[in-house]
Amino acid sequence: YNCAVIDCTFTSVGKHAICCVGGANHTISGNDISHTAYGGIMLKDCGSTKVSGNHIRYSGEVYKHHAGVALEGPGARADQVIGNAIHDMTRYGISLKNPGISNLIFHNYIRNTNLETFDTGGIEVTQQDREFRSHSEIKGNYVADTIGWYAQGDKSVFLSWSIYLDSFAGGYTVEDNICPRSNNGGIMFQGGKDNIVRNNILLDGRVGQGHWSNYIGNSTGLVFEHNIVAWSNKEAPLWAAGKLGPEVITSDSNLFW
Repeated sequence: YNCAVIDCTFTSVGKHAICCVGGANHTISGNDISHTAYGGIMLKDCGSTKVSGNHIRYSGEVYKHHAGVALEGPGARADQVIGNAIHDMTRYGISLKNPGISNLIFHNYIRNTNLETFDTGGIEVTQQDREFRSHSEIKGNYVADTIGWYAQGDKSVFLSWSIYLDSFAGGYTVEDNICPRSNNGGIMFQGGKDNIVRNNILLDGRVGQGHWSNYIGNSTGLVFEHNIVAWSNKEAPLWAAGKLGPEVITSDSNLFW
């Protein structure tokens, strides 16, 4: 409990630069992290922990499927990831894996992510419980240039979104984010419930502007409102979508340009 890692430099290290397992009220702030084998900062079942003002880049140089900052496990409750600069990552900028409740992802700068992996997001959330509601917020972030590239033989595959509510992630509020130039668009609703996406600016998805999946028919209570969606590629559709209805999602007071 009450551990602090502040104003340190980590470079060319195996696995993660910083890993906290359990406990609460940790502070990880002002660190410079680069060229890690796996990810940058990993929190496993840590509560009320603040990760702020860190500069993280060039992670995933050995194993690609990690994040600049990752929260994992139901003990990840009331954590705050605020004001970090994360860029040039093989996979996620920020990832939440089956986390607990009331986490805040706020005012982070995330750019050039998913450079060597696909089916992913700049900020990604996943959970397997189909009914759990996180009551967490992804708010005020800048998530740009989410590439989502992977090589299958001599073929390049691109698949990524700026903010990816994966699997059955439910009960998230995604608000006030700016999301330019993701390959498949600014937002992916997968199969979760009661997610609110409000007042975001989603710009210039390369092959689409987002995906409303309703994965295996599990989604209900989704809201998409007061967003600006603008794009210049006339061949790119607005949404890719599964089977929708008013019980699945409501969309109102948006500007599409």
